Amino acid sequence: MTGRDLFSDEITAIQLYGSPGISLNLDFKELQKDVRVLWNKLLSADSGKVFHDAKPQLKFLKQAGFSVTGPFFDTMLAAQLLDAGIKNNNYDLKSVSIRYLSDNNLSPIETIKQLTKNLISELNSQNLAESAELEFSCLPAVVEMELNGMLLDIGKWNVLGDELIKKKKKLEKSLYSEFGDINLDYPKDLLAALKSKGIDLSNTNRQTISNYTDQYPILKLI
Repeated sequence: MTGRDLFSDEITAIQLYGSPGISLNLDFKELQKDVRVLWNKLLSADSGKVFHDAKPQLKFLKQAGFSVTGPFFDTMLAAQLLDAGIKNNNYDLKSVSIRYLSDNNLSPIETIKQLTKNLISELNSQNLAESAELEFSCLPAVVEMELNGMLLDIGKWNVLGDELIKKKKKLEKSLYSEFGDINLDYPKDLLAALKSKGIDLSNTNRQTISNYTDQYPILKLI
């Protein structure tokens, strides 16, 4: 792809590998109509499809008229799942390969091929294989939502919004009765008010407050 913008960028080439020993690098613009038909049959078959960062590629392929069906395996999503969202890592192909491969001089196709083997092993060893399958199975739905948006029941949305506003006002009333007329959106004021009640916290982060809700039930209102 020339970039990631569906409106200004385009597919330039398609690289394919399979087993045993199948490897193709096709100039997308040069694909003839009959070849595109065969290519579409291949992509829509029920064989597994492996990508690195599948979502943008699936979006471009769909925009180009191809129907791509799973099961899917995404080496980027697999690496993110293994990190559990707690590490400040990069997830481009080179960065992931550095972390999971001993040989970083492979072609992109060989890199993805080897990464897939290693990541499957890691997912199994950490009992995350089912979680990964769930993540991968959501790809088509996410692609559809990002391409077409999603239907929203405005009536129900407004009802939910009104209910949340009422709940917010009720909680604010309870907090004002406990702490007086303070600015609840200003952490410094809230910390001072809590300290006046014998609750000395370092900050008003959700995690910090949740650690003390059993000891100080009033924190459940915040």
